[in-house]
Amino acid sequence: MAPVMYTDLAVFSNAFDSPADLPVVQLVGPDLASLTKREAARQIERWQTQALTQALFNSWQVSNGYQLEQKLMTEISHLDFQIDRPRLFHRMLASGEPAVLRELARNDSSSAPWIRRALSRAPEVEDLLYEPTWRLLDPTPMSHIEWHLAAETMQRLAMSVLERREKFAAWVVELPIDQEGREALEYFIPRSHGSSRWGLLLTLLQLRRWEVHGNLIAYYLQLLEVIERCIVPVPDPDFAFMLPALKDYLTACFSRIHVGPTHPGNVEYQLARLMRARKAFIVVRGDLASGEPSVIRSNGAGSLPTVFDIGTAGES
Repeated sequence: MAPVMYTDLAVFSNAFDSPADLPVVQLVGPDLASLTKREAARQIERWQTQALTQALFNSWQVSNGYQLEQKLMTEISHLDFQIDRPRLFHRMLASGEPAVLRELARNDSSSAPWIRRALSRAPEVEDLLYEPTWRLLDPTPMSHIEWHLAAETMQRLAMSVLERREKFAAWVVELPIDQEGREALEYFIPRSHGSSRWGLLLTLLQLRRWEVHGNLIAYYLQLLEVIERCIVPVPDPDFAFMLPALKDYLTACFSRIHVGPTHPGNVEYQLARLMRARKAFIVVRGDLASGEPSVIRSNGAGSLPTVFDIGTAGES
């Protein structure tokens, strides 16, 4: 009799902030202590604040908070720059404090008027606060509708930005994962040769897509790709502020999963698939200094004849 196939089931869920008595599988990296909802939310607020501040520097054509505050105060004649400057924007970029959305929501905030003044000459920067990047980084479960709204909002813009800025490549992955070679998984991973917040956004979209669909092996491979993006010697300025904490954050928030007992035997079956995928793939780190990206390759283990076709999708 042919073996029962469980691969169409939603076979796993993120173990973030879930009951401690449920069994947890660690997909990647060390078993880091899971963050609480509050800790994850605060980290996202810090990144949001740093991203907004860097975008303000770019828009105002300044390189630091001192220069931005100098420009902000040129038209305020009754204030003395050395005494009255807020000393705010350097702190926002360096530490992500104070959290920009919290400050803008407060009626008694001394920082909010300065932030609004900076945004008044760069209104397009405010859109950054509401882009789906921050929801994609939030590990609480997403619905299918929520994921599609995020993708429709940002994917076209992200692709156009990447195609203008850097060489752009794609992985088309064909993965026979069943022991008899009958289950074929084929999917597309957008991959830029450089590293940027836009490249991170596209890989996070894919990661959350596989989570929404419950596709365990695709999620595992995409998680490897997302974490590889954290290992770059010279990141883009709009991405650099995230790197000190990003790898551990992704590992703590997205690498711990529950495999659901949605069918008799499903847990054992999915864990066996995951074990074989772990043995079959390795990350080969590229020479990032020369623009060569890291790739996931088959190491010839097991019975997984795997084809990776890495083709150029666009070039600037």
